[in-house]
Amino acid sequence: MGYYLLIFLASAQVMLIEIMGAKYLAPILGGSQTVWISQILITLLSLSFGAFISSKMTLKQSALFLTVSSVYFLLLNLFVSKVVAYVPLDNLLVSSLSLSLIFYLIPLLALGVLFPLISLELMKSGHALGKISFISTIGSVVGTLSTYFIVLYFTNDIILLSLAVLLLLYSCALYAYLGQKKVINAGIAVIVLSFGLSDYLQSKSSGVSTPSNIKVISSTNSHFGEITVLEQGQKVIITNDKLVQNSFDKDSKKSLSLFTYFLSDMPKLYQEKSPKTALVLGLGVGVVSKQLQDEGAEVDSVEINPAMTALSKKLLNFEGKVYEEDARTFVMRSSKKYDLIVLDAFLVDNVPKTLITLEFFNKLKQMLNDGGLISINSFGTIPLDIVSSSIIKTLDKAGFNFKVYSINQWNMFYLLGKEPLVQRRLPFFPEQPESIIPLFLKLADSEIKDYPNEGKVIYDLDSSLEVLEDISRLQYRKANKL
Repeated sequence: MGYYLLIFLASAQVMLIEIMGAKYLAPILGGSQTVWISQILITLLSLSFGAFISSKMTLKQSALFLTVSSVYFLLLNLFVSKVVAYVPLDNLLVSSLSLSLIFYLIPLLALGVLFPLISLELMKSGHALGKISFISTIGSVVGTLSTYFIVLYFTNDIILLSLAVLLLLYSCALYAYLGQKKVINAGIAVIVLSFGLSDYLQSKSSGVSTPSNIKVISSTNSHFGEITVLEQGQKVIITNDKLVQNSFDKDSKKSLSLFTYFLSDMPKLYQEKSPKTALVLGLGVGVVSKQLQDEGAEVDSVEINPAMTALSKKLLNFEGKVYEEDARTFVMRSSKKYDLIVLDAFLVDNVPKTLITLEFFNKLKQMLNDGGLISINSFGTIPLDIVSSSIIKTLDKAGFNFKVYSINQWNMFYLLGKEPLVQRRLPFFPEQPESIIPLFLKLADSEIKDYPNEGKVIYDLDSSLEVLEDISRLQYRKANKL
Protein backbone atom coordinates (compact mmCIF):
# COMPACT_ATOMS: atom_id res chain seq x y z
CA MET A 1 0.00 0.00 0.00
CA GLY A 2 2.84 2.38 0.89
CA TYR A 3 4.54 2.06 -2.48
CA TYR A 4 1.25 2.62 -4.28
CA LEU A 5 0.74 5.84 -2.33
CA LEU A 6 4.26 6.96 -3.19
CA ILE A 7 3.80 6.36 -6.93
CA PHE A 8 0.37 8.05 -6.78
CA LEU A 9 1.86 11.17 -5.15
CA ALA A 10 4.84 11.22 -7.52
CA SER A 11 2.53 11.26 -10.55
CA ALA A 12 0.45 14.05 -9.01
CA GLN A 13 3.61 16.08 -8.36
CA VAL A 14 4.71 15.77 -11.98
CA MET A 15 1.48 17.39 -13.15
CA LEU A 16 1.67 20.06 -10.45
CA ILE A 17 5.17 21.03 -11.51
CA GLU A 18 4.36 21.01 -15.23
CA ILE A 19 1.18 23.12 -14.98
CA MET A 20 2.44 25.48 -12.28
CA GLY A 21 5.62 25.94 -14.25
CA ALA A 22 3.60 27.02 -17.28
CA LYS A 23 1.73 29.53 -15.11
CA TYR A 24 4.96 30.83 -13.59
CA LEU A 25 6.62 31.32 -16.98
CA ALA A 26 3.55 32.87 -18.67
CA PRO A 27 4.35 36.49 -17.67
CA ILE A 28 7.81 36.09 -19.20
CA LEU A 29 7.06 34.02 -22.32
CA GLY A 30 3.30 34.14 -22.85
CA GLY A 31 1.18 31.05 -23.52
CA SER A 32 1.74 30.34 -27.19
CA GLN A 33 2.03 27.00 -28.94
CA THR A 34 5.82 27.33 -29.02
CA VAL A 35 5.99 27.81 -25.25
CA TRP A 36 3.74 24.83 -24.53
CA ILE A 37 5.65 22.55 -26.90
CA SER A 38 8.95 23.58 -25.26
CA GLN A 39 7.61 22.84 -21.78
CA ILE A 40 6.18 19.46 -22.77
CA LEU A 41 9.42 18.53 -24.55
CA ILE A 42 11.59 19.31 -21.52
CA THR A 43 9.13 17.53 -19.21
CA LEU A 44 9.28 14.33 -21.27
CA LEU A 45 13.05 14.49 -21.67
CA SER A 46 13.55 15.04 -17.93
CA LEU A 47 11.34 12.10 -16.97
CA SER A 48 13.00 9.91 -19.61
CA PHE A 49 16.54 10.66 -18.42
CA GLY A 50 15.40 10.17 -14.83
CA ALA A 51 14.18 6.69 -15.73
CA PHE A 52 17.46 6.01 -17.55
CA ILE A 53 19.69 6.86 -14.58
CA SER A 54 17.44 5.07 -12.07
CA SER A 55 19.31 1.83 -12.67
CA LYS A 56 22.35 3.39 -10.96
CA MET A 57 20.41 4.58 -7.89
CA THR A 58 18.60 3.25 -4.82
CA LEU A 59 15.35 4.50 -3.28
CA LYS A 60 17.30 6.13 -0.46
CA GLN A 61 19.41 8.01 -2.99
CA SER A 62 16.31 9.07 -4.90
CA ALA A 63 14.86 10.52 -1.68
CA LEU A 64 18.04 12.57 -1.30
CA PHE A 65 17.66 13.70 -4.95
CA LEU A 66 14.14 14.95 -4.13
CA THR A 67 15.50 16.92 -1.18
CA VAL A 68 18.12 18.48 -3.44
CA SER A 69 15.33 19.39 -5.91
CA SER A 70 13.43 21.11 -3.13
CA VAL A 71 16.49 23.16 -2.18
CA TYR A 72 16.97 23.95 -5.88
CA PHE A 73 13.48 25.48 -6.05
CA LEU A 74 14.23 27.54 -2.93
CA LEU A 75 17.43 28.87 -4.50
CA LEU A 76 15.62 29.53 -7.78
CA ASN A 77 13.02 31.49 -5.82
CA LEU A 78 15.84 33.61 -4.40
CA PHE A 79 17.67 34.27 -7.66
CA VAL A 80 14.96 33.92 -10.32
CA SER A 81 15.13 37.54 -11.53
CA LYS A 82 18.90 37.26 -12.06
CA VAL A 83 18.52 33.91 -13.82
CA VAL A 84 15.91 35.29 -16.23
CA ALA A 85 18.11 38.29 -16.96
CA TYR A 86 20.75 35.96 -18.44
CA VAL A 87 18.33 34.16 -20.75
CA PRO A 88 18.20 35.61 -24.30
CA LEU A 89 14.63 36.77 -25.03
CA ASP A 90 15.06 37.60 -28.71
CA ASN A 91 14.05 34.15 -29.94
CA LEU A 92 10.90 32.63 -28.47
CA LEU A 93 11.87 29.01 -29.13
CA VAL A 94 15.34 29.40 -27.60
CA SER A 95 14.09 31.32 -24.57
CA SER A 96 11.20 28.87 -24.02
CA LEU A 97 13.52 25.87 -24.12
CA SER A 98 16.10 27.59 -21.90
CA LEU A 99 13.67 28.65 -19.18
CA SER A 100 11.81 25.32 -19.32
CA LEU A 101 15.13 23.55 -18.85
CA ILE A 102 15.96 25.74 -15.84
CA PHE A 103 12.53 25.25 -14.28
CA TYR A 104 11.75 21.59 -15.01
CA LEU A 105 14.99 19.62 -15.40
CA ILE A 106 16.15 19.02 -11.81
CA PRO A 107 12.79 18.29 -10.10
CA LEU A 108 11.39 16.16 -12.93
CA LEU A 109 14.66 14.27 -13.25
CA ALA A 110 14.33 13.41 -9.56
CA LEU A 111 10.72 12.29 -9.95
CA GLY A 112 11.61 10.35 -13.11
CA VAL A 113 14.08 8.28 -11.09
CA LEU A 114 11.33 7.20 -8.70
CA PHE A 115 8.91 5.52 -11.09
CA PRO A 116 11.12 2.58 -12.19
CA LEU A 117 12.49 2.05 -8.66
CA ILE A 118 9.06 1.93 -6.98
CA SER A 119 7.58 -0.14 -9.84
CA LEU A 120 10.43 -2.64 -9.45
CA GLU A 121 9.75 -3.01 -5.70
CA LEU A 122 6.05 -3.59 -6.36
CA MET A 123 6.70 -6.14 -9.12
CA LYS A 124 9.08 -8.02 -6.81
CA SER A 125 6.13 -8.41 -4.44
CA GLY A 126 3.97 -9.84 -7.23
CA HIS A 127 1.98 -6.71 -8.14
CA ALA A 128 0.82 -6.42 -11.73
CA LEU A 129 2.33 -3.75 -13.97
CA GLY A 130 -1.15 -2.77 -15.19
CA LYS A 131 -2.24 -1.93 -11.64
CA ILE A 132 0.89 0.15 -11.10
CA SER A 133 0.22 2.04 -14.32
CA PHE A 134 -3.41 2.58 -13.25
CA ILE A 135 -2.44 4.09 -9.87
CA SER A 136 0.16 6.30 -11.55
CA THR A 137 -2.36 7.62 -14.09
CA ILE A 138 -4.96 8.31 -11.39
CA GLY A 139 -2.28 10.28 -9.53
CA SER A 140 -1.75 12.39 -12.63
CA VAL A 141 -5.51 13.00 -12.88
CA VAL A 142 -5.72 14.10 -9.23
CA GLY A 143 -2.66 16.34 -9.65
CA THR A 144 -4.19 18.00 -12.69
CA LEU A 145 -7.58 18.55 -11.03
CA SER A 146 -6.05 19.91 -7.83
CA THR A 147 -3.98 22.30 -9.91
CA TYR A 148 -7.03 23.57 -11.76
CA PHE A 149 -9.32 24.00 -8.77
CA ILE A 150 -6.84 25.08 -6.09
CA VAL A 151 -3.22 25.71 -6.91
CA LEU A 152 -3.71 27.90 -10.00
CA TYR A 153 -5.08 30.57 -7.70
CA PHE A 154 -1.68 30.83 -5.99
CA THR A 155 0.12 34.04 -6.85
CA ASN A 156 3.37 33.71 -8.77
CA ASP A 157 5.48 34.87 -5.84
CA ILE A 158 4.73 31.67 -3.88
CA ILE A 159 4.70 29.10 -6.70
CA LEU A 160 8.36 28.14 -6.40
CA LEU A 161 8.16 28.01 -2.62
CA SER A 162 5.01 25.86 -2.74
CA LEU A 163 6.61 23.38 -5.13
CA ALA A 164 9.74 23.27 -2.96
CA VAL A 165 7.68 22.44 0.13
CA LEU A 166 5.67 19.77 -1.71
CA LEU A 167 8.85 18.08 -2.95
CA LEU A 168 10.34 18.22 0.53
CA LEU A 169 7.21 16.74 2.11
CA TYR A 170 7.29 13.96 -0.45
CA SER A 171 10.95 13.19 0.27
CA CYS A 172 10.08 13.13 4.02
CA ALA A 173 7.31 10.61 3.30
CA LEU A 174 9.75 8.48 1.31
CA TYR A 175 12.34 8.66 4.09
CA ALA A 176 9.64 7.70 6.62
CA TYR A 177 8.74 4.65 4.56
CA LEU A 178 12.42 3.72 4.48
CA GLY A 179 12.75 4.26 8.25
CA GLN A 180 14.98 7.36 8.15
CA LYS A 181 13.41 9.45 10.95
CA LYS A 182 16.35 11.80 11.53
CA VAL A 183 16.11 12.98 7.98
CA ILE A 184 12.38 13.65 8.46
CA ASN A 185 13.13 16.01 11.35
CA ALA A 186 15.69 17.83 9.20
CA GLY A 187 13.15 18.09 6.38
CA ILE A 188 10.56 19.68 8.67
CA ALA A 189 13.16 22.20 9.80
CA VAL A 190 13.87 23.10 6.18
CA ILE A 191 10.14 23.61 5.54
CA VAL A 192 9.92 26.06 8.46
CA LEU A 193 13.05 27.80 7.20
CA SER A 194 11.59 28.03 3.68
CA PHE A 195 8.52 29.90 4.91
CA GLY A 196 10.76 32.37 6.69
CA LEU A 197 12.81 32.71 3.52
CA SER A 198 9.62 33.40 1.55
CA ASP A 199 8.64 36.28 3.87
CA TYR A 200 12.13 37.71 3.52
CA LEU A 201 12.06 37.46 -0.26
CA GLN A 202 8.66 39.12 -0.53
CA SER A 203 9.75 42.00 1.69
CA LYS A 204 12.92 42.46 -0.38
CA SER A 205 11.11 42.24 -3.72
CA SER A 206 8.09 44.45 -2.94
CA GLY A 207 8.06 47.39 -5.29
CA VAL A 208 10.94 46.11 -7.40
CA SER A 209 8.86 44.99 -10.37
CA THR A 210 6.95 48.28 -10.67
CA PRO A 211 8.18 51.89 -10.80
CA SER A 212 8.36 53.65 -7.43
CA ASN A 213 5.52 56.06 -8.28
CA ILE A 214 3.08 53.21 -8.93
CA LYS A 215 0.99 51.75 -6.12
CA VAL A 216 -0.37 48.20 -6.22
CA ILE A 217 -4.08 48.30 -5.31
CA SER A 218 -4.98 44.65 -5.77
CA SER A 219 -3.81 41.44 -7.41
CA THR A 220 -6.16 38.63 -8.39
CA ASN A 221 -5.22 35.26 -9.81
CA SER A 222 -7.35 33.61 -12.44
CA HIS A 223 -7.18 30.79 -14.97
CA PHE A 224 -6.31 33.41 -17.58
CA GLY A 225 -3.45 35.12 -15.78
CA GLU A 226 -2.69 37.30 -12.80
CA ILE A 227 -4.75 40.51 -12.93
CA THR A 228 -3.26 43.51 -11.12
CA VAL A 229 -4.79 46.93 -10.45
CA LEU A 230 -2.26 49.76 -10.09
CA GLU A 231 -2.48 53.47 -9.38
CA GLN A 232 -0.17 56.15 -10.71
CA GLY A 233 -1.54 59.44 -9.40
CA GLN A 234 -4.95 59.86 -11.03
CA LYS A 235 -4.31 57.00 -13.43
CA VAL A 236 -5.61 53.49 -12.76
CA ILE A 237 -3.77 50.77 -14.72
CA ILE A 238 -4.93 47.19 -15.30
CA THR A 239 -2.35 44.53 -16.14
CA ASN A 240 -2.70 40.86 -17.03
CA ASP A 241 0.45 38.84 -16.33
CA LYS A 242 2.33 42.17 -16.18
CA LEU A 243 1.13 43.35 -19.62
CA VAL A 244 -0.86 46.59 -19.62
CA GLN A 245 -4.47 45.93 -20.69
CA ASN A 246 -6.10 49.34 -20.14
CA SER A 247 -5.96 52.50 -18.04
CA PHE A 248 -8.49 55.11 -16.97
CA ASP A 249 -8.84 58.26 -14.88
CA LYS A 250 -9.68 57.51 -11.26
CA ASP A 251 -12.33 60.24 -10.98
CA SER A 252 -13.95 60.53 -14.42
CA LYS A 253 -13.58 56.78 -15.18
CA LYS A 254 -12.67 57.75 -18.77
CA SER A 255 -10.16 55.59 -20.55
CA LEU A 256 -6.63 56.93 -21.00
CA SER A 257 -5.81 54.36 -23.69
CA LEU A 258 -6.05 55.29 -27.39
CA PHE A 259 -7.40 51.91 -28.52
CA THR A 260 -10.57 52.45 -26.47
CA TYR A 261 -11.48 55.48 -28.58
CA PHE A 262 -10.70 53.78 -31.85
CA LEU A 263 -13.08 50.97 -30.95
CA SER A 264 -15.92 53.24 -29.81
CA ASP A 265 -15.41 56.57 -31.66
CA MET A 266 -13.84 55.72 -35.02
CA PRO A 267 -17.04 54.01 -36.24
CA LYS A 268 -18.94 57.28 -35.61
CA LEU A 269 -16.99 58.87 -38.46
CA TYR A 270 -18.61 56.44 -40.90
CA GLN A 271 -22.09 55.83 -39.50
CA GLU A 272 -25.10 58.09 -40.07
CA LYS A 273 -26.30 57.66 -36.50
CA SER A 274 -25.04 56.32 -33.19
CA PRO A 275 -25.44 52.56 -32.74
CA LYS A 276 -28.57 51.40 -30.93
CA THR A 277 -27.22 47.88 -30.44
CA ALA A 278 -23.60 46.82 -29.85
CA LEU A 279 -21.69 43.62 -29.22
CA VAL A 280 -18.35 43.83 -27.38
CA LEU A 281 -16.21 40.69 -27.69
CA GLY A 282 -13.74 41.03 -24.84
CA LEU A 283 -15.24 43.04 -21.97
CA GLY A 284 -11.92 43.48 -20.20
CA VAL A 285 -12.34 46.01 -17.41
CA GLY A 286 -15.50 47.27 -19.15
CA VAL A 287 -14.42 50.71 -20.40
CA VAL A 288 -15.66 50.33 -24.00
CA SER A 289 -18.91 48.61 -23.01
CA LYS A 290 -19.68 51.26 -20.39
CA GLN A 291 -18.97 54.13 -22.80
CA LEU A 292 -21.29 52.66 -25.45
CA GLN A 293 -23.92 52.00 -22.82
CA ASP A 294 -23.67 55.58 -21.47
CA GLU A 295 -24.20 56.83 -25.04
CA GLY A 296 -27.53 55.01 -25.23
CA ALA A 297 -26.64 51.72 -26.91
CA GLU A 298 -28.00 48.36 -25.78
CA VAL A 299 -24.75 46.45 -25.23
CA ASP A 300 -24.06 42.72 -25.08
CA SER A 301 -20.59 41.97 -23.74
CA VAL A 302 -18.73 38.66 -23.90
CA GLU A 303 -15.89 37.89 -21.48
CA ILE A 304 -14.22 34.52 -20.95
CA ASN A 305 -12.62 35.47 -17.62
CA PRO A 306 -15.08 35.84 -14.69
CA ALA A 307 -12.40 37.70 -12.74
CA MET A 308 -12.49 40.52 -15.32
CA THR A 309 -16.29 40.71 -15.13
CA ALA A 310 -16.07 41.11 -11.35
CA LEU A 311 -13.38 43.78 -11.76
CA SER A 312 -15.51 45.80 -14.21
CA LYS A 313 -18.32 45.91 -11.65
CA LYS A 314 -15.96 46.87 -8.84
CA LEU A 315 -13.94 49.56 -10.64
CA LEU A 316 -16.48 51.05 -13.07
CA ASN A 317 -19.80 49.98 -11.54
CA PHE A 318 -20.59 48.36 -14.88
CA GLU A 319 -23.98 46.65 -14.75
CA GLY A 320 -24.48 45.70 -18.41
CA LYS A 321 -25.34 42.27 -19.79
CA VAL A 322 -22.27 40.02 -19.80
CA TYR A 323 -22.01 36.51 -21.26
CA GLU A 324 -19.16 34.68 -19.52
CA GLU A 325 -18.00 32.37 -22.30
CA ASP A 326 -15.60 32.13 -25.21
CA ALA A 327 -16.27 34.80 -27.85
CA ARG A 328 -16.03 32.20 -30.61
CA THR A 329 -18.77 29.95 -29.21
CA PHE A 330 -21.03 32.94 -28.48
CA VAL A 331 -20.74 34.28 -32.02
CA MET A 332 -21.14 30.96 -33.80
CA ARG A 333 -24.45 30.19 -32.03
CA SER A 334 -25.85 33.74 -31.95
CA SER A 335 -28.72 34.82 -34.17
CA LYS A 336 -28.80 38.48 -33.11
CA LYS A 337 -27.78 41.43 -35.30
CA TYR A 338 -25.96 44.59 -34.19
CA ASP A 339 -25.18 48.11 -35.39
CA LEU A 340 -21.63 47.86 -33.98
CA ILE A 341 -19.43 44.88 -33.15
CA VAL A 342 -16.22 45.47 -31.19
CA LEU A 343 -13.51 42.78 -31.24
CA ASP A 344 -11.05 43.41 -28.41
CA ALA A 345 -10.39 39.89 -27.16
CA PHE A 346 -6.81 39.09 -26.22
CA LEU A 347 -5.29 35.98 -24.72
CA VAL A 348 -2.72 38.03 -22.80
CA ASP A 349 -0.35 38.80 -25.69
CA ASN A 350 -2.32 38.00 -28.82
CA VAL A 351 -5.76 37.86 -30.40
CA PRO A 352 -6.81 34.18 -30.32
CA LYS A 353 -6.40 32.70 -33.78
CA THR A 354 -9.99 31.36 -33.67
CA LEU A 355 -11.24 34.97 -33.74
CA ILE A 356 -9.46 36.02 -36.94
CA THR A 357 -10.34 33.18 -39.32
CA LEU A 358 -12.40 33.42 -42.50
CA GLU A 359 -15.16 31.32 -40.96
CA PHE A 360 -15.40 33.63 -37.94
CA PHE A 361 -15.40 36.82 -40.02
CA ASN A 362 -18.11 35.39 -42.29
CA LYS A 363 -20.31 34.84 -39.22
CA LEU A 364 -19.60 38.36 -37.89
CA LYS A 365 -20.66 39.74 -41.27
CA GLN A 366 -24.00 37.96 -40.96
CA MET A 367 -24.50 39.59 -37.54
CA LEU A 368 -24.27 43.17 -38.86
CA ASN A 369 -27.35 45.30 -39.44
CA ASP A 370 -27.41 47.40 -42.62
CA GLY A 371 -24.88 50.20 -42.13
CA GLY A 372 -23.29 48.31 -39.22
CA LEU A 373 -19.55 48.31 -38.61
CA ILE A 374 -16.93 46.16 -36.89
CA SER A 375 -13.95 47.73 -35.07
CA ILE A 376 -10.99 45.54 -34.18
CA ASN A 377 -8.00 46.09 -31.90
CA SER A 378 -5.06 43.82 -32.69
CA PHE A 379 -1.30 43.98 -32.61
CA GLY A 380 1.14 44.20 -35.49
CA THR A 381 4.14 46.02 -36.85
CA ILE A 382 4.90 48.62 -39.51
CA PRO A 383 5.85 47.66 -42.21
CA LEU A 384 3.00 45.15 -41.98
CA ASP A 385 4.06 41.84 -40.48
CA ILE A 386 2.91 38.43 -41.66
CA VAL A 387 0.02 38.26 -39.17
CA SER A 388 -1.39 41.69 -40.07
CA SER A 389 -1.02 40.92 -43.78
CA SER A 390 -2.86 37.63 -43.28
CA ILE A 391 -5.71 39.34 -41.40
CA ILE A 392 -6.06 41.82 -44.29
CA LYS A 393 -6.17 39.00 -46.85
CA THR A 394 -8.78 37.21 -44.76
CA LEU A 395 -10.97 40.34 -44.48
CA ASP A 396 -10.71 40.81 -48.22
CA LYS A 397 -11.65 37.18 -48.85
CA ALA A 398 -14.70 37.62 -46.56
CA GLY A 399 -15.88 40.47 -48.79
CA PHE A 400 -15.55 43.31 -46.29
CA ASN A 401 -14.90 46.95 -47.11
CA PHE A 402 -12.25 47.93 -44.59
CA LYS A 403 -9.64 50.44 -43.43
CA VAL A 404 -6.47 49.76 -41.43
CA TYR A 405 -4.87 52.27 -39.04
CA SER A 406 -1.74 52.45 -36.90
CA ILE A 407 0.46 55.15 -35.37
CA ASN A 408 2.88 53.01 -33.35
CA GLN A 409 4.92 49.87 -33.72
CA TRP A 410 2.55 47.46 -32.00
CA ASN A 411 -1.13 48.43 -32.20
CA MET A 412 -3.06 47.71 -35.39
CA PHE A 413 -6.68 48.79 -35.83
CA TYR A 414 -9.25 47.61 -38.36
CA LEU A 415 -12.62 49.15 -39.26
CA LEU A 416 -14.87 47.11 -41.56
CA GLY A 417 -18.38 46.94 -42.90
CA LYS A 418 -20.52 45.38 -45.61
CA GLU A 419 -20.93 48.69 -47.50
CA PRO A 420 -18.18 51.10 -48.66
CA LEU A 421 -16.85 53.22 -45.78
CA VAL A 422 -17.72 56.88 -46.43
CA GLN A 423 -16.53 59.43 -43.86
CA ARG A 424 -19.46 61.55 -42.61
CA ARG A 425 -17.88 63.78 -39.93
CA LEU A 426 -14.57 65.20 -38.69
CA PRO A 427 -12.54 63.08 -36.25
CA PHE A 428 -12.86 65.51 -33.35
CA PHE A 429 -14.53 64.50 -30.11
CA PRO A 430 -14.17 67.19 -27.40
CA GLU A 431 -15.46 64.79 -24.73
CA GLN A 432 -12.29 62.71 -25.12
CA PRO A 433 -9.51 63.31 -22.54
CA GLU A 434 -7.10 66.09 -23.57
CA SER A 435 -4.24 63.63 -23.81
CA ILE A 436 -6.19 61.45 -26.28
CA ILE A 437 -7.54 64.12 -28.69
CA PRO A 438 -4.26 64.78 -30.60
CA LEU A 439 -3.48 61.06 -30.74
CA PHE A 440 -6.93 60.25 -32.10
CA LEU A 441 -6.64 62.97 -34.75
CA LYS A 442 -3.27 61.56 -35.76
CA LEU A 443 -4.66 58.03 -35.85
CA ALA A 444 -7.62 59.06 -38.04
CA ASP A 445 -5.09 60.47 -40.52
CA SER A 446 -2.84 57.38 -40.43
CA GLU A 447 -4.67 54.93 -42.65
CA ILE A 448 -2.45 52.24 -44.13
CA LYS A 449 -3.23 51.92 -47.83
CA ASP A 450 -0.38 49.82 -49.20
CA TYR A 451 -0.82 46.15 -48.39
CA PRO A 452 2.01 43.70 -49.14
CA ASN A 453 1.30 40.51 -51.09
CA GLU A 454 2.68 38.28 -48.37
CA GLY A 455 0.35 36.72 -45.88
CA LYS A 456 -2.34 34.11 -46.36
CA VAL A 457 -6.05 33.66 -45.80
CA ILE A 458 -6.58 32.30 -42.26
CA TYR A 459 -8.84 29.24 -42.02
CA ASP A 460 -10.08 27.39 -38.94
CA LEU A 461 -8.13 24.22 -39.73
CA ASP A 462 -4.84 25.98 -40.56
CA SER A 463 -2.57 26.38 -37.51
CA SER A 464 0.54 27.56 -39.36
CA LEU A 465 -0.19 31.20 -38.50
CA GLU A 466 0.42 30.50 -34.81
CA VAL A 467 4.02 29.55 -35.57
CA LEU A 468 4.55 32.69 -37.67
CA GLU A 469 2.91 34.81 -34.97
CA ASP A 470 5.39 33.59 -32.36
CA ILE A 471 8.18 35.47 -34.14
CA SER A 472 7.04 38.83 -32.75
CA ARG A 473 5.49 37.75 -29.44
CA LEU A 474 8.48 38.47 -27.21
CA GLN A 475 9.08 41.86 -28.79
CA TYR A 476 5.42 42.72 -28.22
CA ARG A 477 5.63 41.67 -24.56
CA LYS A 478 8.70 43.87 -24.07
CA ALA A 479 6.98 46.88 -25.63
CA ASN A 480 3.78 46.54 -23.57
CA LYS A 481 5.19 45.43 -20.24
CA LEU A 482 4.83 47.85 -17.36
